Amino acid sequence: MPTPSTPLAGHKILVADDQPAVRAVLEEILNQSGAETWMAEDGEAVLRLIENARPDLIMLDLCMPGMDGWTVLEKLGGAPATRGIPVILETVAGDLDSYDRAKKFGVAAFISKPFRLNEVVEICRRVLEGARPFQGTIARTGVKSPVEVRMRSGTLLATGSMIQKEANGALAELPYPLALGDTVTLVFVEGASAIKAIAEVRWVSRTRDMYCHGFAITSYS
Repeated sequence: MPTPSTPLAGHKILVADDQPAVRAVLEEILNQSGAETWMAEDGEAVLRLIENARPDLIMLDLCMPGMDGWTVLEKLGGAPATRGIPVILETVAGDLDSYDRAKKFGVAAFISKPFRLNEVVEICRRVLEGARPFQGTIARTGVKSPVEVRMRSGTLLATGSMIQKEANGALAELPYPLALGDTVTLVFVEGASAIKAIAEVRWVSRTRDMYCHGFAITSYS
């Protein structure tokens, strides 16, 4: 049963990364959060593990020797038994070229290296609850709040809804898409204070009549 100190209790998470140090750090933080974790050093190991057991979530590094993350995604999506397993991709900040390709594979979310461990746990929790941020789907418990998107000069670009907010990232719905790589100012209310954050547009996904945007927050003003 999940608790505030073990929000991932009862879930099985498979981590695929070719760096032993990364696997060790993720294994420790996920285990501390209550998850049962399986480790894989490459794509072949992922496929061997899921032959006999099914994780609830896969954290997948794109750059692995031999069978890379893209090949693993293709094989997971091609088999009915594994097609529905949500995948969180590990990538480096600014890897914009991967986003369009990842969307076609149905990737649930991105986690940028270097990791903030508290955010790793929170993203895993939300995905396990049903959120698919990269596909424009929030968890059932998601709460929206107003947000303004402005040019650095202060000119208003759009108004929309803030879906998720972290220290260095945000997810917002807007009525039209912004350009990837653009730097904007997000204006929103947190507690009783108006906050301005400088952010870069990392990805955009169409959802119904709105556009879901992933922002990387670089600073606050």
